[in-house]
Amino acid sequence: MKGKQVKAITQITCVFLACFTLIFLFFFEPYTGKWDKVRRMDGDADTYVEDKLGGTLNFQCYTNGDVVYNAWLTVVNAFEKASGVKVNLMAGTEVNTKKQTDWQNGNPPDIVSNTGTGFSGFMQIESKSLADLGEFYETARVWGSETLVKEKMNSGRGDDEYKKYFEYFGDEVYLAPYMTATYGMYYNGKLFDDNGLSFPDNYDNLKTVSETVFSTLGKSFVSFPGTSAAYLTWGFVVPAVYAQAKEDGNETYFNDFTAGKAYAYDINDERSAPLKKVLERYYEYTHLGGGKYMADCLGKSHTTVQSELYTNVNLSLANGQWLYSELYNTLKDDDTGFDLKFASSPLVASSQKKTAVLLPITLAVAEKASNRPQAEAFLRFIYRDDVQHVLTAAYGYRSIYENFDYEKNSEDYSYSAKQIYSELDNCELAPVKYSWGSLGEMLNAQLVALCPKAAAPGDVTSAMSKLKAEAEKFTDQVTKMGRVI
Repeated sequence: MKGKQVKAITQITCVFLACFTLIFLFFFEPYTGKWDKVRRMDGDADTYVEDKLGGTLNFQCYTNGDVVYNAWLTVVNAFEKASGVKVNLMAGTEVNTKKQTDWQNGNPPDIVSNTGTGFSGFMQIESKSLADLGEFYETARVWGSETLVKEKMNSGRGDDEYKKYFEYFGDEVYLAPYMTATYGMYYNGKLFDDNGLSFPDNYDNLKTVSETVFSTLGKSFVSFPGTSAAYLTWGFVVPAVYAQAKEDGNETYFNDFTAGKAYAYDINDERSAPLKKVLERYYEYTHLGGGKYMADCLGKSHTTVQSELYTNVNLSLANGQWLYSELYNTLKDDDTGFDLKFASSPLVASSQKKTAVLLPITLAVAEKASNRPQAEAFLRFIYRDDVQHVLTAAYGYRSIYENFDYEKNSEDYSYSAKQIYSELDNCELAPVKYSWGSLGEMLNAQLVALCPKAAAPGDVTSAMSKLKAEAEKFTDQVTKMGRVI
C-alpha cells in the first residue's frame, strides 16, 4: 500500500511539473542567442483584439550571425502565435544570392529585408518588383493597437516628419523603414586617454589633433576602407553636407542632394554651395601634412583597415555602426584595454553642431506576393514596441520611433549600442532617402579621387562635374521608370 501511495504521489508530481513547464514556456519563451541578450518578447498591452489570420508567409531575411538570426526567430515565433500565420523564414548570409533567380522568374518571397549583399531595393523598384505601400501606411494600425503606424512614427517629430525616412517616388512608397542605422568615426578611447587627447568634434579641432598625433605618434588620423568608400562617404563627408546646408539656411538642399537631383551637384548653381564647401574642406584635409593625415587606404579592404585600427596603426576609422559586432570576437578576448568608441564626423565646421546621418533599415513587399495580407500583417507587427526592442537590441540600431524607450530592459543592449545612442543624443540627425543607385558609387569614387595618392587625382571642379553628369543619368533612369524624385 505504501509503495502504491509513493508511486501515485510521484506520478502526480511529474504531471504537475510537466504542466508547469508547459505554462512557463508558453508565457516566457526563451531566447537562445549566443550572446545572452534579448531573452524574450516582453509583450505589449494590446488594446485591440486581432483576428487570427492564418495562411503562410515567405520571408527573405539577410542575417549575419547568431544574434540577429535568433532575434528574427524570436519575432517570427511571436508573430506566428499572435496571427496563426505559418512563416517560412529564409535567412543567412547567402539568402539574397540564392533567391535572385526567384525574383527574376516572377516567383519572389512575400516580404524581404532590404539589407545585405545580393539585394538592391532600388533595382527592384526599377524593375517594378516591389509593391507600393503608400495606401497601406495611410490606414495601417500597429498590431494589437488602435494607433496608426504613421501617428506613432510621427510622435516627437513635426507633422509628417516621419516621411523623411521613406523611399518616396511621388506618393509611392516601396521600402518600409522600421529602424535606422548610422555611420561615423571609431577610435580607441584608451589610446586617446593615455595620450591626453580628445576626439575632435569639428574641422578646426580635427586639423589640430591630426598634426599632434602625427608629430608625436607618427600615425595618420583618419582611415577608411578604400575598397568600400561608402564608409567614408556616410561617416565622414555626408554629415558635414547636412550641417553646412542647415547653416546656410538651405535644408531642402540636403533632401535633394541625397535624392540625386542634378542641380545639387552643379558647381555653377549657387544652390549647390553646401556640397562645394564640404568638398573643398575635405580636399584641403586630404592634402594637409603632405597627405599624411589621411591614411593610405586605397585598395585595402574593410577587414584590413579594421585590423589596422585595432592594432593602433591608424587613429580613427570611418565605418558603419556594426563595427562592434564585426570585431566582437576579437574585442571580448582583448586584455590590452582596447576601448572601441564611436563619434560623429569631425568634418563639420566649428560653427556647426555635431551631425550624424540616419539611414533607414527597411522591409519590402513583393508586387507578386502570394500572401499580401499576411505580409502587411507582419509589417504591422514589426512596429510593436516589444518587437522594436528585440530588433534594436540585436542590431544595436535605433528604433524608427523618435521617443523609443531604450532604458526599458537596458541590460539587453550592448556597451557599443549604448555609447552610440549617447553620442547621437548630442547630434543633429539627418534622415537620408537612400535611393542613389550608381550616383552613390560615383560620389564614393570622387572622394577617393580627391586623395593625393589616387591613381588619377582630381579636384573639386572635376569631381562635381562628374557627379552632375551621373545625377542627370540617374534622373533619366528614374523618369524612364515613370516616377519622379
